[in-house]
Amino acid sequence: MTQHRHLSYWALAAVIVVYLVIVQGLGVALSQGTDAEYGTFPDAETTLRSMTIPIALSVLFVIAVISVLRQWPQVIHDDHPVRPWVWIVPVLLVVAALGVMDYQNLGTLDSGLLVTVVASSLLVGIGEELMFRGVTVQALRDNGATEHRVALWSSLIFGGAHITNLITEGSGAILQVIIVSFSGFFFYLSYRVSGTIVVPILLHALWDFGLFSHNIGEVDPSPSARQALPMLINIVLVVTLFVRRDKIEPAHESSTAPA
Repeated sequence: MTQHRHLSYWALAAVIVVYLVIVQGLGVALSQGTDAEYGTFPDAETTLRSMTIPIALSVLFVIAVISVLRQWPQVIHDDHPVRPWVWIVPVLLVVAALGVMDYQNLGTLDSGLLVTVVASSLLVGIGEELMFRGVTVQALRDNGATEHRVALWSSLIFGGAHITNLITEGSGAILQVIIVSFSGFFFYLSYRVSGTIVVPILLHALWDFGLFSHNIGEVDPSPSARQALPMLINIVLVVTLFVRRDKIEPAHESSTAPA
């Protein structure tokens, strides 16, 4: 089997910077002259220019990086399992995403706009998971980080990457960084418990689409009660994982026999 190439921490930082420049820089450039506002999707053309195209290009960039590094086997399949009870994480994420979905608004949208937002959500899931649960996690492991540090730093890097939303969202991006860091940890655990990058990709896409569903088309931006569900689920997961933090990693298969 061909050995995969390793990324140093400096090289990883450079890859992440290029990725973010593509997503944010190109998004801002292409959305000039449109009614694009952060987190809103007024029409298909605006969404295509401000989100779909930049994210699609970032996906191509990450695919190229993984291909050059020959890391596809390591990225697609995770061989660091956790205990089965951790399946509660992806299950509750699905419950939150489906619960927060604005089905009434979705039923009023034209097909072109709906398909564009669905495609954008899927591209976000693919791009961010390949970048942060794929390339980033693999780089941390290759550089000798313990799995606890892989969990911590990959989640913080994922959250920190969203600080670039200051460009479009302003100071509200600070709170987003904190929330997204926790989400990154949940996606990381979903990656490990499922053993495949496909699960966090689909979870991420569904999660984002559920949140996006309230801001597609000409809608009232005022929040609804159901939008509190993801935060509630986040709190439940944080508390549960903290209480059971010593029961996430697999039990040692062997124990030291008494002398």
